[in-house]
Amino acid sequence: MEFKDQRVAFAALAGLGVIFYALASIGQETTWRFPLAAYPILVILIGIAFLKQGGLKMAIIGYALTTILVILQFDTTIQLALENTVVGFFKSFSLALTTASTMLLVYLMEQTGALKTIGDVIKRQVEGDEMQAHYIALGFGSFL
Repeated sequence: MEFKDQRVAFAALAGLGVIFYALASIGQETTWRFPLAAYPILVILIGIAFLKQGGLKMAIIGYALTTILVILQFDTTIQLALENTVVGFFKSFSLALTTASTMLLVYLMEQTGALKTIGDVIKRQVEGDEMQAHYIALGFGSFL
């Protein structure tokens, strides 16, 4: 995507945000506030998936957007927003540690050849339609 197209896409996202903000300001019910609450997630997903922006950049944009929205629209004080930022930062360490450990495990399995062995075993066992359906159901159930 060219730079011009990205500017148009960012302008469209900003316009959508203004519309969501106006709807949430006019109708103070929860149903009108939901699109506004989901807007930062939408911006991050579109930024990463379609506009080819980096995850760190979009995370910072999403955080700033979320902080601005909770202060302006959801009656949160600046102090409370910053305190919750610090608490969330420290609580996220367990997730970061789990993710890093999983990535290390997959890397080690690939380097030692264990990942290829696991793939070969699964390919040998999934030869019939029934077994394929079983493995798909098992994988999907595990995912859920």
